[in-house]
Amino acid sequence: MFMYTSLKRAKLWVCKNLFEARKDFYLPPAISLVSRSEEAVSYKGGVFPRGLKYNAKHSWVKDLGGGRVRMGVTDYAQKKLKAVVYVEPPQVGARVEAGSVLASLESIKAVVDVYAPVSGRVAAYNERLDDDPGLINRDPYGEGWIAELEVDDVEELEKLLTVEEYIENVLKKEEKI
Repeated sequence: MFMYTSLKRAKLWVCKNLFEARKDFYLPPAISLVSRSEEAVSYKGGVFPRGLKYNAKHSWVKDLGGGRVRMGVTDYAQKKLKAVVYVEPPQVGARVEAGSVLASLESIKAVVDVYAPVSGRVAAYNERLDDDPGLINRDPYGEGWIAELEVDDVEELEKLLTVEEYIENVLKKEEKI
């Protein structure tokens, strides 16, 4: 009995300390990628943070301030792709127009293009994707970001969709097809 109690206490201590050290320990991976200050909306098994903007091509955009944005693909897109095995990166310094091809993702299922959500210049590419493209699957809104862009016109961000608009106007329409 003593051994069981000690083991039980030890397990509780480990769980408590892991939880204290990493507050998102018990959350599913996609949810833990959303900062505590942002809410997320769950829809059909996908997670979509409210603090981001979205486009109809399943990209998300985070405004970093100063006319710079970070972008990647949504949880919905990465789940459709299955395991991403290769990323054809954007050319850093290249100019892109909203709706033009920015990068390509190769998965075990397909090769798809990633479209620029706004016009601007590619300021950075997430080089970690070269060694670990699976970051897109494991952490689509965090470590799995694809590029940072210097936006030509920050007003373009207002034309992108909120999470509610993305779900209503994009995801629900795709279900009907």
